[in-house]
Amino acid sequence: MPESVSLDAVAEAAAREVEGAFPGVRVERSSGLPEAPGSSALLRRALANLLRNAVEATPPERRAERDAVVLSGQEREGEIVLSVGDRGKGVEPGQREKIFLPFYSTKEEGAGLGLAVVARIAELHGGSVEVNGRPGGGALFTLRLSSGGGSAAPPSSGRVPSSPAGS
Repeated sequence: MPESVSLDAVAEAAAREVEGAFPGVRVERSSGLPEAPGSSALLRRALANLLRNAVEATPPERRAERDAVVLSGQEREGEIVLSVGDRGKGVEPGQREKIFLPFYSTKEEGAGLGLAVVARIAELHGGSVEVNGRPGGGALFTLRLSSGGGSAAPPSSGRVPSSPAGS
């Protein structure tokens, strides 16, 4: 049975982690996020991965802007929608599906696993992740979670299970 997770606490922890890793960066975040069934460790990892990517995508000279990196969320129509936005160059439409595949990266450094992990965590929580353009420039990643829980309960250990062979 998945635990009931305070998304406010998870979002706050993920934002502080990323702010600590990038001095001078401030993640603008909304409060009043709902509770969700799932794993707080996995959801924190997913949000931290998205926030880290948002900071890295935003040019250093824009990172201090008030809304350069944002994290917001709301519950609507049986799902919880969490959004992470940046002020980078955005994601080309032809790359929007590929970036969630393991080992695919548009960065010079990194293994290309961060967004694949986010996609798997979303799936474990009965949801999905997508990317679109952000109004005013940049990318907007949307993590959709079922407010009623996924078909499979996320592991309480916080570790993402590997996919069975052949899937």
